[in-house]
This record gives sequence, C-alpha cells and structure tokens, in this order.
Amino acid sequence: MACLVKEENGYYYIRLWLPFLKKTKKISTSSKNKKEALKLFNKVAYREKQYVVERKAFGALYNDWIHSNGEEVGEDKSRLKLSDIITKYLDSCKNRISILTIKSYAVGLTDMTNALKDDIQMVEIRRGDYDTILTYLKGRYSDTTVNIRLRGIRAFLNWSVENEYLEKMPFKVKMAPVKKRLPKFITPEEMKAIYANVNDPILVSIYKVYEATGMRLSELNSSKLEEDKFLRIVGKGDKERIVPIPKVLLNDYHIAKDAEYKTDRITRSFTKAIKNAGIKGEKTLHSLRHTFALRMLVELGDIYLVKKLLGHSSITVTEVYTKFPEEYLKQVFDEKANGDQVQAAA
Repeated sequence: MACLVKEENGYYYIRLWLPFLKKTKKISTSSKNKKEALKLFNKVAYREKQYVVERKAFGALYNDWIHSNGEEVGEDKSRLKLSDIITKYLDSCKNRISILTIKSYAVGLTDMTNALKDDIQMVEIRRGDYDTILTYLKGRYSDTTVNIRLRGIRAFLNWSVENEYLEKMPFKVKMAPVKKRLPKFITPEEMKAIYANVNDPILVSIYKVYEATGMRLSELNSSKLEEDKFLRIVGKGDKERIVPIPKVLLNDYHIAKDAEYKTDRITRSFTKAIKNAGIKGEKTLHSLRHTFALRMLVELGDIYLVKKLLGHSSITVTEVYTKFPEEYLKQVFDEKANGDQVQAAA
C-alpha cells in the first residue's frame, strides 16, 4: 500500500511497494505543503488500487508513470547536488541564449559552488549563503564583474524554481552598488595608432566594422547586410535593430563575416594593439562601442536616436553619454580637425 511520509528535509514523499520489482520506491512530491502532496498521493493511491490486482497491469502503471512525468520514477529532485543541477541548467541554455552568455553564467555558477560546499544539495542552500557567495565574489572581482556573476546565479535559481528543483528562491540576489564612471572612448588619433599596430588585415577589417557600427562583440556573427546600406543586428533579448554601415566598409564587413574569428582572438589582439600603441586608461574593444555612441551623439544631437542605434532597453542607460560636455565631444570628434578616422585607417 502507498503511504505519504514527511522526511527531515521537510518534503513529503510517497512510499510505494512495487511487487513486480519486489522493492519499495520513494517518489518525491517536490512539496513541503501537505495539502499539495496529498493531491499527488491520492492520484497514486487510486491508480495503485486499480492495478495492483494484476502484476502485468501494475507494471503498466509503473511505465505509464515514467512517461507521464518525463523522468524515471523515484528521482528525488530535492536530493540532487547543486553541481548536478547546474549541469542540467547549462545544457538547457544551449538553444536559448548565446554561447558567450552561457560561458559567463558557467563562471558565475562555478564561483557559487566554490563558495559553498562541493557536495551541497539544492535543499541545503539557505538565505545566509548569499553573503558567503557575495564575499567570495568580492574577493576576486571588481563590483561590475561581481554583478555579472550574480546575474548568472540569479538566472540559474529562477530556472531551478520554475523546474521544481527548488520550492522557492533561497535568497534575494541583490546587485552590488557600482560607482558610475564615464565610458572609456578612443580618440581618432588613438585609433590611428591602434591600426598601425595591427598586422592582420582581417582584424583591421573587423575593428573597422565594430568602430563604425557600435556592435557588441557577440553581435557580428548574427548581423545581416540589407540593401548594401544597413545591418540588421540581433542584440540582447533577441531584439533587432537597424544600423547604417558606410559604403566604404562593405568589403570590410564581408571580410569580417567570412573570417569567423573566435571572439577571444579578436579581443586579445585588440588589447595587444592598444598596449603596443602606448594607450593608457583601461580601454578595450568594447570602447569602440562607447566611441561610436559619443560620435553619434555629436553628429545626430538626439539621445533617443543614439539609444536605438545602440539597442539599449532604456534611455537611462544611454544618458551616461550626455555626461560629457558637448563642446568637449565636438572638439574630440571634429572630423575636419582630425580627419575621418575610418578613411585614415584604410
């Protein structure tokens, strides 16, 4: 006979004798609520009474239970290790989010397991573990990177609740306060120096495209050329935007797309070129996006158009570029004084 029991972890389980296997199976209800657990128990008990008379029929019940639940009877989700569920989660991300985002999430979740016990189970995670994880992250990263890691952890916990590996969020993931700093941009003179230190002509084409379109690193591969004038770019959250591309860069765009260089190679080479050019100020490939935003702000004079070109979800994100004095930006990006940077790099 089936019976409902509550174990030390607070979850209810159904103990079921399977005569054709000559052993007892324990089925998790994935609930600490007795009323909810009873609903599943009554269903099992009813079906047990229907089929227990015949061994063959009860075997059919067992197989039916496997197929209806999409997993083997008796898998106790509450007893799975954190590391096992992380593996399931990252596997589920493959068709939903970009490879770069998955890699970022994987690093954050590795940090989470390192901060906690290696063999910790999901049901053992407590509210106080957030402080342990945060302390671990702050001891290794800047506040900005800490928040990137926390976003990955938060996404994982939300998924775990949705897929019933957790009854509810064990703690609230709060982002660390970050000092708002002005975006790092690259001046036309610095761009000339950078291009002078890039020996690979394919990389030169790639950097020109990023400089002229403001694309994020991961957006090049998903972009598509339309009418030889515009790029249709798929950004964060699968949101599309249209960005014009100068005619003189069409060949560079085709070279960049055909190259299929790995992102690590692109970023490392750019960082090396910056260093060899003697440029200071923690500037990276992403600085090309900031440079594009500031140049567009000077040319268009419309923060809302700049927002659309960048694919920002909120105008408040774009407003950081208005912190620079207008006259200062005009002086920096004065094409007549500095010459067209794209043409100069050709």
